[in-house]
Amino acid sequence: MRIIFLILCCSLLPLPAYSQGKTIATVTKNVSKTSKTLGSINRKLPQQTRVVSKVLTNRAATTNTQALKMQTLITTPSIRVPGDITRGPVNTVNLSTPQDLKLVQQTHPDAPYLQGTGKLVEANITNYLAAEHNRRYSSFAQSIMDRTPRVPQIMQQLKEQTGELVPPENAVSWLAQQIPADTHTLLIGQGFYHNPSTVDAIASFLPELRKKMPNREIILLTDFLEKDVIWTDQLDVTDIADYRCGYEPVWKNAQNNGIKVIGMKDLTFQGYDISFIGTDDTGAPAFRFLKNSFEVLDLAGKEMQQQLKIIQEQHPDALVILHVNQWQASYNLPFSLANKIARTEAQLYVTQITSKTTLQLYHPFPGEEEERLSFRTTLFEQMYAEAQLPDEGVVTRDLAKDVGSDAWIKISFNENKIDAGEY
Repeated sequence: MRIIFLILCCSLLPLPAYSQGKTIATVTKNVSKTSKTLGSINRKLPQQTRVVSKVLTNRAATTNTQALKMQTLITTPSIRVPGDITRGPVNTVNLSTPQDLKLVQQTHPDAPYLQGTGKLVEANITNYLAAEHNRRYSSFAQSIMDRTPRVPQIMQQLKEQTGELVPPENAVSWLAQQIPADTHTLLIGQGFYHNPSTVDAIASFLPELRKKMPNREIILLTDFLEKDVIWTDQLDVTDIADYRCGYEPVWKNAQNNGIKVIGMKDLTFQGYDISFIGTDDTGAPAFRFLKNSFEVLDLAGKEMQQQLKIIQEQHPDALVILHVNQWQASYNLPFSLANKIARTEAQLYVTQITSKTTLQLYHPFPGEEEERLSFRTTLFEQMYAEAQLPDEGVVTRDLAKDVGSDAWIKISFNENKIDAGEY
């Protein structure tokens, strides 16, 4: 029993304090290895639930401590972890209803220590979820720190590679022309949910892409429509969930240009209304829903990757477009869908369609606190004080790994079409 306990504890030791020289690949590999070890041990020893519970409690505490250290390092005047989604590490997870318990168990079927009922299982779940978010928070923060010394060099490379800007009215057509003809998977990262300006730009992009590839089978998988739902103009969108709101122009233009639209939003993750409680960079309490955590973002990306695999097996010669949020379509996030696909897909192309300005949705840098609108509409720009992307750009893959995408456009905000969505 003592030997088993020691093995289990060793497998769940917290991530070590990171040095700036440590690569994010190593961090991610260690996280994955730890999870596999834990699952293997518990499948063999289901009777040791109480032992596992003690280890999970320790892991939640130690990863929170590590994440808090990383938070201190990256909330300097010159660097940041961007966005409300990463406001800070988590120290508490609230399971308020039996449905919360079932949702977690449904999305973690290979974790026997999270199955069942009772206070011990609930404690295991809350500690596990907090630790997984904190681990990913630390790995993301580490990747930001690792890039920091190279930001001046990155900005110089940007100037050399982006060249002359195209007229704004031609930006969508220009972006379509950047897509390589042999692309197998195309990611479109949409900046800001339900933003009419970015929705219109994506809708306009599809006919331009069809002009470039007139004879190619093209399939659009969208994270803004329920999983496996095939859109037609007969689909009732008059009384719909908020995640569908406003995307009909994209689907209509796809259909009008011979592009099949299939939903891939897993509503299991949409139902995650479990709340996280942590601290922001001022030490004040910070609240967020589990569905907005790194743990769920990672799980959702794995689910979308699996759906992509199924479609590509059925349509091996098709160009498959993944219409997702900005986080999933960014190389900047170590566990994004873009990075998952890049590990196995050579013909991947990642694009971003966002706005030229946004209401501040991130920790402002010094001197920007009072600005109503900000140019920082990509993750890269929200990470570093000196980072600023031109309104259109296409870069080499090496540079894309730093700025987030292979190509991007920023479109003007149409004030006549403002809505209640995030902008």
